[in-house]
Amino acid sequence: MEAIRSKRYRTILKKIPAKGLGREFKRSDLLDHLETEEVKVADNFLRKMRDLSVLEQMPSEGAGWYRFTSELHFLYFLVESIRSQLTQSE
Repeated sequence: MEAIRSKRYRTILKKIPAKGLGREFKRSDLLDHLETEEVKVADNFLRKMRDLSVLEQMPSEGAGWYRFTSELHFLYFLVESIRSQLTQSE
């Protein structure tokens, strides 16, 4: 669970709902919304989130598709994303 405490990984997790990617998203769409440094760790991020059962691959949709394993995971990071945006605007 230390990986989810990583600031970089938490930032990526918050970007998924913040950028409108939804509970299901394609890797390439995620990469389009990441900073250069985040792109460098994106594959490690996806692998770690799969290992922790936060995300799962969706082979039925084709290569590169992922989804949150739980609606609660997605909602949590959506709320965190909104909270971050509100704090930055104050």
